[in-house]
Amino acid sequence: MPRPSDPAAPRLSEGVDPAHLAAAVRLFWDAFGAKLGVALGPAGKALPFLTRCAIPARALSAVDGGSPGRLCGLATLRDAASGGFIGAGFGDLRAGYGTVGALWRGALLSLIDSRPQPGALMVESLCVAPEAGGRGIGTALLMRAADRARAQGYRQLVLDVIEENDAARRLYERLGFRATGSTATGPLRPVLGFRRVVHMALPLEAAPLS
Repeated sequence: MPRPSDPAAPRLSEGVDPAHLAAAVRLFWDAFGAKLGVALGPAGKALPFLTRCAIPARALSAVDGGSPGRLCGLATLRDAASGGFIGAGFGDLRAGYGTVGALWRGALLSLIDSRPQPGALMVESLCVAPEAGGRGIGTALLMRAADRARAQGYRQLVLDVIEENDAARRLYERLGFRATGSTATGPLRPVLGFRRVVHMALPLEAAPLS
């Protein structure tokens, strides 16, 4: 598996370059549109909305090639004090979807929102372009997120994963993450399309990911 320092590995960066913002939003939507589609879809409305509200500093990016290169991976981050990669408020929702649309969409988003406890940095989403799969890009982004969390004094790196996503859970467990609990989607299951979310944490006193 290529390491971030290998010539063949993509370049990892703090934040998202403006030249890659549209690709980052597209990657984010392709990965999580099934979960967010009811609240923010269709894609024709969601993509402009997400692009307006994206906060590039709350992400890590993986880029192939020279400058500006091609975005091939994205990890979005949040902590207890701030929002995530999409920093949207009611005014943003109203501008994108109208007042009535903003009311019910905002209520639904608040129900599916996940915020970490103080002392933890959350990997809100981890996305790898389909054509870049199998190159260790997701692992490299998690390594960088753990380094960032340690440098900023967080005690844990945390994330949520759909219970049925066995491949992702195995990856996280191999890297040292352990399940700390789960939350059932309950009446939102028909909307979200999955039954339960598993919460996982990596103690940052542990050795760096490898």
